[in-house]
Amino acid sequence: MRTTPSFAALLLVAFAAALSALLDARRACAHDTPELRIHAQRSGSQLRISLEADATAIAHLRGAGSAHGASDALGLGTAVVATASCGAPVPLRARVTGAATAILEGEAPAGDVLLSLSLFGTEAPGEAVVRLDVGGDERLLRVELPGLLRISGGPASMTATSSTDVPSFVRSGVAHILGGFDHLAFLAVLVVVGRRLRDVLVVATAFTLAHSLTLTLAAFDLVRLPEGPVEAVIAASIVLAALGNVLTREPRHRTVLAFGFGLVHGLGFASGLGAMLDGAHVSRVGAVVGFNLGVELGQLAVLLVATPLLLAWRRRAPRAYALVGVRATSLAIAAIGLVWLAQRTLA
Repeated sequence: MRTTPSFAALLLVAFAAALSALLDARRACAHDTPELRIHAQRSGSQLRISLEADATAIAHLRGAGSAHGASDALGLGTAVVATASCGAPVPLRARVTGAATAILEGEAPAGDVLLSLSLFGTEAPGEAVVRLDVGGDERLLRVELPGLLRISGGPASMTATSSTDVPSFVRSGVAHILGGFDHLAFLAVLVVVGRRLRDVLVVATAFTLAHSLTLTLAAFDLVRLPEGPVEAVIAASIVLAALGNVLTREPRHRTVLAFGFGLVHGLGFASGLGAMLDGAHVSRVGAVVGFNLGVELGQLAVLLVATPLLLAWRRRAPRAYALVGVRATSLAIAAIGLVWLAQRTLA
């Protein structure tokens, strides 16, 4: 005779799964695309490049270093390779200034200098936020790694073969939502209680409208809040929404909750857009529309896959769905949310 597992047993399974996920929670909440921050300066014949790698990029470097015997100090300088317009290499002297920072200096030849940017000489994907300073003229660019950056001898013709068109912002938006496990977790605890497709669509639409609004306002500097408190409130929203699924038999006001906290999540999306906007090769409107569209496409893709499966499970096994699909899942997400909240509050 088949028996239904007790709720206590389900809780143990849920928390065991949560504990496993929590071991990687810090990486998950950081939207783990490796990123380099580069400040490239050209003044006359002098070329100076300051480099800073984030934790994910450093982890990649150490992984490559363990295989090739290279240290961090030696590996940091391989992120930037300079060549002259004729194809001759431009020697750069690397000086490591910290655990994740380095300065590269060299003599810039006459004419253009081509910078090859990568995750330390590999073909691994990543991003670089580059501040170019040529003769006092500054621009801020986003470059998808591996990528190329061309610096001319004068500010008027300073160009970059970076991927900063509208499609690149769409791709960044998709990557941000699919890698933004905190946003997906919040959406999950809202939609698992939906009894019909209409319920899911209403909640998802409210969340979309809200975060699109604040993302746009923040991108145009009409609303600006510190990133730390915003990220903490996002984590708190996950905990509150998840516990609401557990503590109430019929969770109410899902739409209001989705819209209210969606406003805060939009500010979190805006931090992901961040420095990519300044100096982009498209208008700010095009960049914001592209990034926002990417976020919505990523979110829609997740819902199109998950919603039919959840509704079919609910129809076929309503009791098991209520225990596992709603309560146990919500408890596991609440546990992860609490860890994110602690990390972001104490950081």
